[in-house]
Amino acid sequence: MIVRAHLSAQSLRFITLTSPVYLPDSVKALQERYGFVRVPTTADELLSPADNTKPIILNHGKFVQGERGILITALQLYPRAIAVDTPTSTDDSDAVLADLFAWANSNVPVIQVSPRQLYISQLEVEFEPPLEAACAVAASFGDRLATLVSGYGSEAPIPTFQVASFLMQVDPAKLVVTDFRIERRASVPYEQNLYFSQAPLQTADHITVLEEFERAMQQTREGIS
Repeated sequence: MIVRAHLSAQSLRFITLTSPVYLPDSVKALQERYGFVRVPTTADELLSPADNTKPIILNHGKFVQGERGILITALQLYPRAIAVDTPTSTDDSDAVLADLFAWANSNVPVIQVSPRQLYISQLEVEFEPPLEAACAVAASFGDRLATLVSGYGSEAPIPTFQVASFLMQVDPAKLVVTDFRIERRASVPYEQNLYFSQAPLQTADHITVLEEFERAMQQTREGIS
């Protein structure tokens, strides 16, 4: 497996405010610290709706760690959570959060209230075997579908149907968490085996799981052949 690109990495922590804050002042302080290019300014952008689902979003900032600058794609402020998005890795997102909490101890009355850590990792990867290898019945079933569709008066042969995505998720009635998915990249020929993948994991764990997934596909394909 080859990781072609790191697309997005989000880390989220649950928080509480120990006293009320004036949002324009907090946003200004965050902009000064991380140099965000876009910050909320209107009442609609700053104030959450009644269901508290809309975050306050600051975009395109930078955190300097030693001699290295970490780009912050977005800082999302929810009433009871903070999420940081970077285009590199969840380790970088965690580093920004660690700095933010250390800084907040002196500037904003916020504390982390839960040890639970939530992640969303998004990568572009290339597999050696095609995604059909993830399902033992995919090849024969794809041929069957193509045969049936060809019988509907098609003037040209219908290519075999191929697996376009693989998705797994927790029963949402029990827990809401980001799904694990592998999807073919749009407008890329299938033979290139280039995929988008998302997982509720740290970036390093995401890569490890995809490597294990590829090995399992190779073993399945060898067993079938």
